[in-house]
Amino acid sequence: MALYLRDLAGVGPYVLPDLPPLVPPVECAGDELDLGAAIREWERWWASMDVRLPGLLPMPRPPDWGGLEDAPTLRALLERRFPEAEAWVQGAKAAAAGRRRSLHLTHFVNGFEQRLGRPVRPFRLWVGEVPVRGSAGWTLDDGHVLVSSELATDESELEAFLAPLIQAVA
Repeated sequence: MALYLRDLAGVGPYVLPDLPPLVPPVECAGDELDLGAAIREWERWWASMDVRLPGLLPMPRPPDWGGLEDAPTLRALLERRFPEAEAWVQGAKAAAAGRRRSLHLTHFVNGFEQRLGRPVRPFRLWVGEVPVRGSAGWTLDDGHVLVSSELATDESELEAFLAPLIQAVA
């Protein structure tokens, strides 16, 4: 929902993380709001979330619009566009659920043991998938990366992106 609202408000080019637009695309309604206020509110909202826990984050919804209590510009925009926002989010969730993940990353990490000649040290690497345009990945911080849906479905490209990160901690 945060990325949907980012694209709906038209603040994507001005906020971090610097991610491409969503797929399917979201029509910008930026002419309906104060862009400066929307940027500040979205940045504060994003910073308050732990995006590593997507299933545990409440989706802002009526009547309390949880998470957007201190974001009147974004909340008003979402109030006006909630049915289409909710439909987009549900569609994105359904598309992601339809893509079953194999154990290929587990096997990939286990392959490092052979290359290193020792067991891999325990580590945590949270890989979040986001439905954005293109095939790319972004390191947000130690142990936390985002990958586009397109990259997530290309095993060899995903491994090439993750290899240096895993090498550094394994």
